Amino acid sequence: MTVLSRGLLYDLKVLDDDGNAYSQETLQKALNYIVGETGREGPHVSYLTSCGRSDWATSHEDLIKMDPVNAETLKKVEDSIIVICLDSQPWCGKQGKLSAMLYGGEEVGNRWYDKHQVMIDPNGNVAACFEHSFSDGAVWARWFNEVYCCIADIHSGYSPLPQLTLAKSAEPGELVHPLEVRTG
Repeated sequence: MTVLSRGLLYDLKVLDDDGNAYSQETLQKALNYIVGETGREGPHVSYLTSCGRSDWATSHEDLIKMDPVNAETLKKVEDSIIVICLDSQPWCGKQGKLSAMLYGGEEVGNRWYDKHQVMIDPNGNVAACFEHSFSDGAVWARWFNEVYCCIADIHSGYSPLPQLTLAKSAEPGELVHPLEVRTG
């Protein structure tokens, strides 16, 4: 999956080479590692995904032509299953939560509007924003229902999700890979 933190992109490996899932504890350590990383700077290309579709398409092509590293980075984001947006500022009040969920609030550079994304603030508030087509609404409704039922320990009426085989633990540095975008 892709993680955005302070507008910077990271590739987070969630499965080992055999397709086994890393544990919640291992992934939490990796996310904390990302949040704690400082000193990294770079262009916040995620802003471009909030532009009109044709403008974003043009910018996307320009970035690819500019540097082969950009092509690799954009491909990794496109191939990821989801983008996790780790906000640095809490969402304050109803208006703050709504603005963070709908258009990024004060952290619009920490969104990737061309992918399904889950946003999380430092207080643990969670929201989702996703590209929507005629066929995926039911899938997302089922996903939200399953997550809610799992958290609330409620039987959902669906067959339980299969248990995943857990991968051996790994250090955050093995799972987290900063992604680079070069603009000049």
